[in-house]
Amino acid sequence: MEDAEKTSVFIEKMADLFRYNVKKGSEDATIREEVETVENYIYILNVRFAGDIHYDSQVDEGALEHKIPSMILQPLVENAVNHGIRGIERQGEIRLKIGEQEDRIEIRVEDNGRGMTEKQIREILSGTRVAKDSDSTGIGLGNVISRLRLYYGTEQVLQIASEGEDCGTAVILTIPNTHAGPGGRYMFRILVADDEGIMLESIKSIILSNFGSECEVMCVKTGRAVIEQAEAFRPDIAFVDIQMPGLSGIQAIREVRK
Repeated sequence: MEDAEKTSVFIEKMADLFRYNVKKGSEDATIREEVETVENYIYILNVRFAGDIHYDSQVDEGALEHKIPSMILQPLVENAVNHGIRGIERQGEIRLKIGEQEDRIEIRVEDNGRGMTEKQIREILSGTRVAKDSDSTGIGLGNVISRLRLYYGTEQVLQIASEGEDCGTAVILTIPNTHAGPGGRYMFRILVADDEGIMLESIKSIILSNFGSECEVMCVKTGRAVIEQAEAFRPDIAFVDIQMPGLSGIQAIREVRK
C-alpha cells in the first residue's frame, strides 16, 4: 500500500509540473506558484534518484504573492542539479532563498557542487556558452536570462557567483519590489520630471486624481535627479520633459537605459 501511495503522489506531481509548464508558458506567476513547482520538481528527482538531493528553502512570506515571469525558478534549480551537483561524490545540496527588502526581492539558488570559473560565468551571461541536457524540461539557463532581461529591461537582473572549482555556485535574481497598497493592490511608482513647477504639479495632480489609490508619484526638476531617482525610487513609469536645464530629459533617459 505504501508503494502504491508513493506512486500515486509521484504521478500527481509529474502531472502538476506538466500542467504548470503548459498553462503558464507565456503568463506571469506568483513566487508562491514558482516555489511550489520547484518543490514538485525536487520531489520527482528524489523519487527517481533515491533521495540523493538535499533541498532546503528559506522564503520570506511577504514575497510570495509578488508576480514574476513563469517557469523561472524551476529551470534555475534544474541547472544547479544538472551542472552543479549531479555526479559529485558527496550529497548534493540545493538551497532556495527568497528575501524581500524595501525596494527589491532577491532570489538565490545555491548548490554545493562543481562550481564555475570566471570564464564560464562570463560565457553564460554573454550567451556564448550553451549547455545541452537530455534530462530537461526544455527551458535552459540562457532562455531564462534572456526572458528576465527583456521583462525587467536591465542586464543586471541575474548574476552568477562562484569561488571556483568544487566550491558550489549561486545564481542571484534581483527584481524590483512593487509595494502593495490597501487591500493588497500593487502601488505603481511614477516619476515625473519637469523644470517648471506649475507643469510639474499639474501632471502630478492629474495622475493622483485618476490613479491616486494605485500609485506613488515622485517629482523632480532636473535630468540629474531623473538618473538618481531611477536607481533610488525605481519607477514603473516615467514622464520626463524633453528640455530641461543642464542634462536634458532625453540625455537622462539614455543614461538610465545604459
